[in-house]
Amino acid sequence: MSIELSLSCSYPKLYFERKLDRYRSPYSDPFEYQSILDKDIPDSLYSDVLATGTERFAGISDRIERGKNHLRALIEHADKAFEPRYWWTAYLGGEPIGLVFPQFIPDLKNVGSVWHIGVCNVYRGSGYGRILHAHALEALSVLGANRYLGSTQVDNYAMIKVFEANGCNFKSFRIIEEFTNGDGRALD
Repeated sequence: MSIELSLSCSYPKLYFERKLDRYRSPYSDPFEYQSILDKDIPDSLYSDVLATGTERFAGISDRIERGKNHLRALIEHADKAFEPRYWWTAYLGGEPIGLVFPQFIPDLKNVGSVWHIGVCNVYRGSGYGRILHAHALEALSVLGANRYLGSTQVDNYAMIKVFEANGCNFKSFRIIEEFTNGDGRALD
């Protein structure tokens, strides 16, 4: 039996990297972090943060449901490296402000990444993204990652600024093809 896949979308991505040896965040971190295991992700984060950045679920009009589908796809993509203790919701004064999901990259020894990061719409432009990202870099370093590899779509200027603010260097540009089953590949 063969499964026929069809192309869902293709998009350009930028890749960044940095060394993590004993990395410590340079920022004063005002957030309280809760693992997605300990506390459900608030609906505002499903609709503001997880419903964006993926074309695969664009046909789902309910933003909360689209965000939940995206989370399931992220978990599936993380595969054997999925470690939900380190997938966090960030709170400020009890209010959810964003998500950050640091983890190791499957099949790459001692290389970490951030599977997803985002800040609620009302807090964008506040500098919170760079703090969340630095928190994730520090966590990866403490867990034993000695290198970080991250990516973003070419028009995500806010994330590009976060990479630059946190000492990440541009590594490469790639075109990514995504298929209807969620698999993807880079066209090199």
